[in-house]
Amino acid sequence: MLASKLFAQKVKSLSIESMKQWIRKIKLILSKSLLKDAYSLLKHLRKQEACLCNSATKDAPTLVWHGAQDIHSSYFLEHALGKDYSKMHFGNVSVNAVINQLARKGIQADVYLQPTVMRFNRTNFKSLIVPYWAEFDVDLEGKDFENKYASFQKVRYYTRKAGFTPVWPTMTPALIQEFYQEMVVPFIQARKGDKAMKFTQGYFEGIANKNGKFLFLERDGKRVAGMVLLMGEVPMYHTIGIRMGDAKDHFADGAFKSLFYFAHIQMQKMGYKRVTVGGSRPFLNDPSFIFKVQIGCEPVKNRILRDEIVLLSILSDSPKVRNWLMANSFISLDVERQPHPTFFIPFSTYCDPVALQKLQTSALLYQPAVSQAYVFDSPPHFVFDAYPYLNFIDFKVLINE
Repeated sequence: MLASKLFAQKVKSLSIESMKQWIRKIKLILSKSLLKDAYSLLKHLRKQEACLCNSATKDAPTLVWHGAQDIHSSYFLEHALGKDYSKMHFGNVSVNAVINQLARKGIQADVYLQPTVMRFNRTNFKSLIVPYWAEFDVDLEGKDFENKYASFQKVRYYTRKAGFTPVWPTMTPALIQEFYQEMVVPFIQARKGDKAMKFTQGYFEGIANKNGKFLFLERDGKRVAGMVLLMGEVPMYHTIGIRMGDAKDHFADGAFKSLFYFAHIQMQKMGYKRVTVGGSRPFLNDPSFIFKVQIGCEPVKNRILRDEIVLLSILSDSPKVRNWLMANSFISLDVERQPHPTFFIPFSTYCDPVALQKLQTSALLYQPAVSQAYVFDSPPHFVFDAYPYLNFIDFKVLINE
């Protein structure tokens, strides 16, 4: 109390010019503090280990991953090159050192991938900003999930056929242990193996003490799957676990989708208008991404999960690079963090009414996000037509040669 009074007296005694100088000093101190925190995060993410990565097959591009070797790098590289890709390590070196070493070895790198953070999305190359994760929301307003909502027609059928019923118990220590040890760990190991991002049992115990909520599915009187929700202004579906190894295959019978179905219904009844269903990897052909789009989820505007991104730079305009890009559409971000489903197509697709209609249909799946399609070999100064939720861009703007 005394300190606040002395502070107020100090402020009153300052002239206008002195107060301006004082405010500038405070802003400088704060900016330095924020910059230090951001730099620490950047330094953690960008451990300057460079790897030249090649697929076991010759039809995939050669990639340079320049950053930390972790779960994120494994996912991106496996998605791009397959599980049997090989690495050539350059050590902790700068971007220029990587380029010079490649030139001396006579190696042409096709794609350069640089993990960083959104606040430091600067690079020596023209790049696309790819988030580590794409986050999804669901608009619950006006949707009859129990009876009519089209995206859940098959989910409703298989939920009833399997006999799944929802229960919403309190998060007790015994249930947390059961959920973690008998559902979460076996489920993520079955799906991701050693590359799974694992939580600890203590992590869920911490959630229980704050804003966590349990949803379980019962089948034949036994708990067979569960979900942890983080309750707040916009609830978030946080973690899913499914009991594996039973005589009945609960995952194959639709337990994963049924959890979303019952969670949506309950959140509606509780008066929520939107929910966040968590993150998926940013590639449009990722199974989790496809599933969330199919059940009516949409990429979130102005928000990405955490701040990590990968700057993707095209270093060569070769057939294998083009084929890889066409097979691996992904979410990219603009400087305002707006998500854009990003496609790559030849000019012949743009000129073909049937193929163009198919692309338009794909783009509409992701609305209200505006998709963008980079076009190979378009004529110089060609002006593309405008389409709803779909922009066309000349691929040449991305090439670093």
